[in-house]
Amino acid sequence: MDEKELFDLFFSKQISEAKFIETYFTDISPSDEYILAKITNAITNKDRIAIEESISILHSGQFTQAKLTEKLCEILAYPWHMEHEEIASMLQSLADPKTVDSLYQASKLQFDYLDYDDTYQFARKCIKAMAQINDANAINKLWLLADHDIVEISNYAKKELRYKGLLLPEDPVADKTIATQKKEGKRRLLITIAVCVAVIFIAILYYLV
Repeated sequence: MDEKELFDLFFSKQISEAKFIETYFTDISPSDEYILAKITNAITNKDRIAIEESISILHSGQFTQAKLTEKLCEILAYPWHMEHEEIASMLQSLADPKTVDSLYQASKLQFDYLDYDDTYQFARKCIKAMAQINDANAINKLWLLADHDIVEISNYAKKELRYKGLLLPEDPVADKTIATQKKEGKRRLLITIAVCVAVIFIAILYYLV
């Protein structure tokens, strides 16, 4: 069985993770250098499939994930793969203070393949990872995200701050009012822009006639 066939069977859930790991490492010696080289090559070639494979292999427990933190943070920001949520979860389990800035920047990114998700689960996982780290830098980043323009992301950060006793208990009425005000403000802005465009268009038509 070649490597591609093995991954196809694993991704289609025709074999278990344990069987996948056992078969994959039959002729390969698992080492940090091996997975680091695989990820590096994937980045160089912008190979989405190789990133997906690398993340799957990392779950084997055969590698020192802490040694790969820098690479995980690097690929977290790239838009050409689809493993962002999985990487954010890995970084949460590592809880390495060196990842805070990368998690913060990533939490503000929006990827095309996640456009359908209006609950912003990727941002939520980044926020959970920062909350798990829980150092001064992480807490500061949570405060910044608590003021995020997107209500859902703001609320995720506020929730973590409340868990830590750094923010007053949730006031559903107040939060709902703020969210409504933001939406109403955006609606009024769009209406104003539409009216201005219409006035300009009418003026141009009048001038041409």
